[in-house]
Amino acid sequence: MNDTSKAATYARNKVTFQSAIRQANAEYAAAESIGDQDAMDAAWARMGGLQATWDKMDALAWQDAAQINGPLVGADGNEIPRRDAELCRAFGVSPNELSIAKNWTADSKMSDADKVRGYVENRARYQHMRATGQYRDDQGVVKRS
Repeated sequence: MNDTSKAATYARNKVTFQSAIRQANAEYAAAESIGDQDAMDAAWARMGGLQATWDKMDALAWQDAAQINGPLVGADGNEIPRRDAELCRAFGVSPNELSIAKNWTADSKMSDADKVRGYVENRARYQHMRATGQYRDDQGVVKRS
């Protein structure tokens, strides 16, 4: 999903949730005006559920925006250089994986981007082989009696 469609989805959901929350508030007010405690409880629970869901969706949107636009932080808690952040975003690796990806080969003729691309390709090949049974992790396990 690209950034534009994420923004459009967020905007649509915001309108939908605002409308649903207004409806639940109206239902609560109507139940309160006639003293219907069961309907008040149901409307209250609905408002809480809607608000909790909206809070989580909003947090996810902010988190996504921070990942797209904000600085990336390495394992040491420090912001990584912009060039490294661009590599992380371009190849979908974490800052921790980036250091492995940049150092998996000692070939000085390869650019960092080529090293990361090779790492990502090898990682995908390894994951595929594990998933299909071509590579098993249980080979050579030592069992002690």
